[in-house]
Amino acid sequence: MKLIAGTSNFRLSESIAHYLALSLMSVDIQKFADGEICIRIQEDVADEDVYVLQSLFPNINDCLVELLILSNVLKKNGAKKITAVIPYYAYARQQDSASLVVSLLTASGVDRILTLDLHNSNVGIDTLATTSLFATDIQTRFKDSVVIVSPDAGGIERARCLAQKLNVDLVTLNKVREPNVRIHKIDADVKGKNCLIVDDIVDSGATLIGAAEALKEAGAKEIHVYVTHAVLSGNAVNHIKKSKIDSMTTTDSIRGSNSLGGFYILSVAEIIGQGIKAQK
Repeated sequence: MKLIAGTSNFRLSESIAHYLALSLMSVDIQKFADGEICIRIQEDVADEDVYVLQSLFPNINDCLVELLILSNVLKKNGAKKITAVIPYYAYARQQDSASLVVSLLTASGVDRILTLDLHNSNVGIDTLATTSLFATDIQTRFKDSVVIVSPDAGGIERARCLAQKLNVDLVTLNKVREPNVRIHKIDADVKGKNCLIVDDIVDSGATLIGAAEALKEAGAKEIHVYVTHAVLSGNAVNHIKKSKIDSMTTTDSIRGSNSLGGFYILSVAEIIGQGIKAQK
C-alpha cells in the first residue's frame, strides 16, 4: 500500500500517513504559466494499491482536476488499485453533480472513493462518519442538560446517530427559505438546555446562525455547533462570531481550519486512517 497527496490539504495528509506509519510518496506537481497542471510521479507504483489524499477545497475545480490527473498518471504508471480519499467532497450538495464527479474519477482510473460525512448519501460512495469523534469531545466538554439539534430535515439522521450514541434527546428545527433562511418551528422544549447543533457543512453560516437565534428565543441556555467541513465563504467567520453561537467545533478536513481563531478543531486523521486500514 502506498499513499500520495495532492496539494489541497498536505498537513492532514501528513497526519494520516503518520497514523498509518507510512511515508507519503514523492510527487512533483507543477503548474504551467497558463494554469495547466503537470504531475510527475517520482516512485514506482506498478502493481501497488495507491491511496490518493485530496480534499476538493479550496479552489474546488483546480483540486478536482489535479485529483483527476494524479489518478490518471498513477493508472498509466501501472497502479493495481487506486482509491481516492477525499475528506471534503465538493459538489455533494448537488446530487447530479456529485454523481458526475464520481464518473469523472472513475474515468481517470479511480477504483474506489472514500470520503467523510458526505452531504448526499445517495451518491453511493464509501463514507466515514465523525459521530464518534464528536461524541468523545462532547462527553469531555458538556456534562448535563444537553440536547442534539438538527438544523433542518436533511440532517436528522446524522443528528439522530449522535444523540443515540450520547443517549440524549434529539431536537429538530423546521427550516424554510423566504428567500433567506428562516426557522419556523422547534419540535421540543429547549428551555435551559445546552443545544448542540450538528451539521456536515458550514458555508455562509446562515442556517446555523438562524437556528441559534430560534433556539435562544426559545430559552436555550447555550448554543454550540459541531460541523465537519468548515467552508466558511465570504464573511461567514465574522457573522458566526457575532451571532448567538457560543462556540463552534469543526475538523481539519479542509485546509486552513487550524487557523480559525476561537474555533475548536478536531483532527479526522485517525478516522480516515482507520477507514483506509479497513479497506486493505
